[in-house]
Amino acid sequence: MAYGTWAGMQGVFGSSRISQLADFDETGSSATIAANVSTALDYADDRIDAAMRQTHHRIPLVTAAGATPGLIASIANRLAGGYLARQWRLENVPAGDAGERVLQYEKEAMADLEGLASGALGIDAQ
Repeated sequence: MAYGTWAGMQGVFGSSRISQLADFDETGSSATIAANVSTALDYADDRIDAAMRQTHHRIPLVTAAGATPGLIASIANRLAGGYLARQWRLENVPAGDAGERVLQYEKEAMADLEGLASGALGIDAQ
């Protein structure tokens, strides 16, 4: 089950930024961009599931109604954006650069995920 979505990533980072980040080879190929976004979302799902596997929650994380909890979707979208940014090797970008902001969002998502896994934060999931 995918927690994040392309539309959710666009809501956080903007549609042009996600397309730019997902185009590692700068080919402009929509198929390549879509495949890279899908890989990033899979990565985010795997990170979330791995962190939450040791909690009382069942995987996949869903509400009683079968929906993805909002915080989980937010974490997934931010982790996926960070994954794409790191494919450009943007870890050492100049201060204030858009890549740096994407990586900051990823760090915040990891902090939220750690808070959930430790029990400091809670979600409405089974």
